[in-house]
Amino acid sequence: MSDSPIQKDDRERLVLYLIHDIEPALASFQSLLGILKKGRFDPNNALHNNLMKSCGTAMIFARGILQDMLEYARLKEGRLKTCAVSFSWDELLQEVIAIPAALAEERSIELIIQNEMTAGKEFLDKGLIQRIALNLVINSIKNSPHRSRVWLRLSPDNEGVVLSIEDEGVGASEEELGRIFEESFQARPREAGQYKGIGLGLSFCREACELIGATISVRRRTTKGLAFDVHIPKVSKGPIISTC
Repeated sequence: MSDSPIQKDDRERLVLYLIHDIEPALASFQSLLGILKKGRFDPNNALHNNLMKSCGTAMIFARGILQDMLEYARLKEGRLKTCAVSFSWDELLQEVIAIPAALAEERSIELIIQNEMTAGKEFLDKGLIQRIALNLVINSIKNSPHRSRVWLRLSPDNEGVVLSIEDEGVGASEEELGRIFEESFQARPREAGQYKGIGLGLSFCREACELIGATISVRRRTTKGLAFDVHIPKVSKGPIISTC
């Protein structure tokens, strides 16, 4: 039997990465649980509050890793389908930044929305677009220094909408830019401890964009950091099979 779509060696490496990245999350929860079981949690204790925040951040990482693996597997197996719903762009953007808000706050990163779209409803695959945007925002937060900014920009173009996620992070070399959407690609050594994840988020974004007829690209910002641009057609070119 073939090991595709994800080869055996890749699967084994992904499992090791998963264990590596989820272990700190479990350790944080274990510490907090120990304090709660002894009835010693003090909301005025800075150490206890920091532990609570760490648990929230750890949960975001763990949830993102598991969701990346699940959705990427569905994409590879052809089981992830598109589903159009009515929504507003402002609603979508607000929901996107609400999820990693604790992670951004812990790193003192400001999340900025710049929406140039006029008010109104769209009829597209909100779920996939939201997941693409969320992956890009979390990727930017993880690769940005403390006390920096991440922008979510939305603007019209001739064929639809451009969603741009920009950061003030470490950027990438030309070689890294050329490989950034590859499966399991890590732009920096994992041993450094700064870049967590299993390298599927950006690959998912690329393939999810293809599914809805969108395109994604990456570029260096003129100052510092990276910008990811997602061109979303007003009328989906992908096989939207149902409404929901």
